[in-house]
Amino acid sequence: MSRDSSRRRSISAANTGIPLEFRTLSIGLSESNQISREFDSKEEKLRTEELDYFANLDFHSVAAEQVLKSLDTSEKLGLDATTAAASLERDGRNTLPKVRDQYWRKIFWYIFGGFCSILWFGVIVFFLCWQPLSSPPSIPNLALAVLVIIVIFLQASFSAFQDWSTKRVMNSILDLLPAEAMVIRNGQAKKMPTTELVVGDIVQISIG
Repeated sequence: MSRDSSRRRSISAANTGIPLEFRTLSIGLSESNQISREFDSKEEKLRTEELDYFANLDFHSVAAEQVLKSLDTSEKLGLDATTAAASLERDGRNTLPKVRDQYWRKIFWYIFGGFCSILWFGVIVFFLCWQPLSSPPSIPNLALAVLVIIVIFLQASFSAFQDWSTKRVMNSILDLLPAEAMVIRNGQAKKMPTTELVVGDIVQISIG
């Protein structure tokens, strides 16, 4: 009688441990999804602000004289050296900002973000069906869990390769940009690095 009662207690303890383990893993997935959603919302907000800024630019729709006046420059004289130096110090160089890649965040998103989060849920279910829900442990469920993990890492590798190839194409496009430009400063045309161009500069454009 005591042996049966102890066996029932062990089975009861095992059964109560299963939901706790499943709940812990589910909470881990929920937290990872929350991190990815917060990261996406910040990127979306920044992208919206940039789109609003460029959508409100009206230089192309107003008269040239009004644009020159608003930028405090002259079509024939261009900017003077003092104004150009002040603008360069205030706005910085005419280069695209280089954001330092946070590789750990990218790797986390590749493996746990997007559709992979659903696949991880399937992995958890397969592991639970392998052990302790199956007695004896079901080898096919373990094989399915391992197979889904392989699919997740293949998907993550493919996403990383896509990002790498896209970044490589963008860098090649940036390399095509001219390094120097002909600018009118103090009424004289001079060749200067494009990184030192400021708002209000009159740039001469020629074929080739």
